[in-house]
Amino acid sequence: MTSAVKKTKVLQRFFMRALCVFVALFIAVVAIRVFPKAPLHAKLPLSRVVLAADGSVLSVQLASDQRYRYWVPRHQFSASLIETTLIKEDRWFYYHPGINPYRMLKAAVSTYSGGARQGGSTLSMQLARMYYDMDTRTLLGKLKQMGAAMWLEACYGKNDLLEAYLNLAPYGGNIEGAGTASLLYFNKPVSKLTLAESITLAVLPQQPNVRVRDSKQANLQAARVLLFEQYRSEHPELQDNLALSALIAQGLELKKIARSDRAAHAVRWALSAQDAQSPEIRTRIEPALQDLLESQITLYLRSKANLGLKNAAVMLVDHRTGGIVAYAGSAQFSNAAIFGQVDGLRAKRSPGSTLKPLIYALALDQGLIHAKTLLRDVPASFGYFAPENFDLRFQGPVDATQALIRSRNLPAVFLASKLQPDLYASLQTAGVTRLASREHYGLSLTLGGGEITALELARIYTALAGDGSLKNISVLQTPVQATTTQRLVSPEAAWIVRRMLEENPRTDNARKAEQLKVAWKTGTSWGFRDAWSAGIFGQYVMVVWVGNFDGSSQPGLIGRNSAAPLFFGIVDRLHAYKRINTDRELVGALNVQALQVCASNGELPNRWCPRKAQTYYIPGRSPIAVSELHQPVVVDRANAVRCDERALLRLQRGEVLPGLRLEIAEHWPAQMAAAFQQAGVLKKSWPRCDRQTLNGIASDAPSIIEPQEKLIMRIRPAALASTTISLKALGSEPLHWFVEGALIGVSNNGQRFSYRPNRLGQQQLRVVDSAGQSATRVLVLEAY
Repeated sequence: MTSAVKKTKVLQRFFMRALCVFVALFIAVVAIRVFPKAPLHAKLPLSRVVLAADGSVLSVQLASDQRYRYWVPRHQFSASLIETTLIKEDRWFYYHPGINPYRMLKAAVSTYSGGARQGGSTLSMQLARMYYDMDTRTLLGKLKQMGAAMWLEACYGKNDLLEAYLNLAPYGGNIEGAGTASLLYFNKPVSKLTLAESITLAVLPQQPNVRVRDSKQANLQAARVLLFEQYRSEHPELQDNLALSALIAQGLELKKIARSDRAAHAVRWALSAQDAQSPEIRTRIEPALQDLLESQITLYLRSKANLGLKNAAVMLVDHRTGGIVAYAGSAQFSNAAIFGQVDGLRAKRSPGSTLKPLIYALALDQGLIHAKTLLRDVPASFGYFAPENFDLRFQGPVDATQALIRSRNLPAVFLASKLQPDLYASLQTAGVTRLASREHYGLSLTLGGGEITALELARIYTALAGDGSLKNISVLQTPVQATTTQRLVSPEAAWIVRRMLEENPRTDNARKAEQLKVAWKTGTSWGFRDAWSAGIFGQYVMVVWVGNFDGSSQPGLIGRNSAAPLFFGIVDRLHAYKRINTDRELVGALNVQALQVCASNGELPNRWCPRKAQTYYIPGRSPIAVSELHQPVVVDRANAVRCDERALLRLQRGEVLPGLRLEIAEHWPAQMAAAFQQAGVLKKSWPRCDRQTLNGIASDAPSIIEPQEKLIMRIRPAALASTTISLKALGSEPLHWFVEGALIGVSNNGQRFSYRPNRLGQQQLRVVDSAGQSATRVLVLEAY
């Protein structure tokens, strides 16, 4: 065998072995890539970041190794940061297997030949050193670093390695990762970095501590200008951008955002939420509204320091979504003297009278009242419970709206005693926790005998602010549970209660109240320990609590005097900031109608009622009758009333009778007359005449034209909801129509009125004219 043949066979064996090695390496790399591997951040302790609604940072928590390390996915890094980082660190990153021989040789020659010291590490090698915490100052350490870099290249893709580097690179002190640095230095997500900010972050990892701590920032500025020139050489379109050049030359102040107490209680809530275990937690907190709220609390308490008021808690909720947009659990989180770290919005407190709007909404729903129903504010006992008013006085008869906004206790307790289901059951429906038994409270629950948190109270007011449905309010953009569809009150009752509460006058009588409609209520706990103000304006619900966390009593701690000024201070500032739209929403599809009633007693006015007022009622549900309060009487010269039917008839016809005149008298029922007397209100006493006889003289009774008498209507049950019945009557207008005692509408003389029945069977139809006279007819609706 010749030497040439031997050499050929040797070369063949060498190439075959080389090919086998190459194939084996290829298979190994493919196997490594295909085999499932944990992501690079899996073994690293990470910080948890709490972000505001606009993406700005509220809090960055230290990781378990006491570093700020917030992991950001590759696609969220701005393109300018990626490009400037690669220009600065490793232009050939996407083309080498983890090491760059040419760059390493160049760096070695420059370093050891007396030239400028250069680094030869690729981005992958730097990642390996950081990820495995390697000492690369020795030759052996450098070799290990190179091997680790190639291993990472074999295991992960280039984008994975770039993502890991940008999340582990040092940016000064204990700050790791560009995402963390962007939040702490620029208070913005890394995806929103400008080119100038990206250049600043790109030059930090080379000398992070020097460039961050250098007060004059000469080192940082020189590196920034150099990198910008390198970047601009690859982007000709920036050559003439003088504004950008000036910005780079001027530099950006690099100062770590100080830890603050802004929204600290909301941050704590977000961090403790069960569904917030991811490193990034997004809240609904709006920084501008949070700052406004906190500054108003500080200013208010500073002005009230001489009164012993030390603390307050306020929350602002967007009732459309249930999102909490501003949240202050105390006046100052870091103030130990006032127990500032306690979250006053989650503490159980006596709500005082702030639950009364719910009581009136339930009463509207259950057909006990309409907005102008006359209630009695007189001394009364309910078993062993004998409530009193806050001012220890009684006003006698008072309509429902005034009873609510004046916070009269006796009417509220009376209504609560009639509710079925009662207030206790409604609070359970609203999610109020840790209630004692129903028997434990009795009717004292009406006046704040139980305890409730501001969060629970806000949830109730959020239902009243909308269609009566309950929402789960939360600081998180993704609440712990989905919004419920459970209804606390009807949309109609919620709408009417808001109208009633809007009549509550402001404590400061500010002119702004004429433009800004606020439905609000105050509350004061027993013993003057808690002052509340809760209300609805525009899209917001706000709950304000003022007091001291140690439970100390303050004689002046009254809701209207202590909580309301802070409430309206925030409302006015908020309105000035964003011009809240508080125009009354239209009734629309709600089953609510406006109605003229007699202002004296809230009933339908007869022809002699001297003054009328408007109320809102729910057709078919609200209780109302034609007023019998005002009646004509004959008075002689001695001012004595004479029930002379003939004289009355002649005077009504316009005749002049010497010594006699016609007057309209008020004939109050015995209970209401006694209520006026108990309240010390004097009412002129008139003898009662025979109203039926007088009405018979005055006019004829109304007559029903439609439907016909003895009419039987056969209706398919499925079509009941779309069935209407035409009603028509002749009589002294307005004519008020009732079905089974419930008002269903008003018509004029001879005008058709449409009625939509809600059930089959026999129903009594009744029409009442302005004189209080009536006619009845029986409706028979049968199924077929």
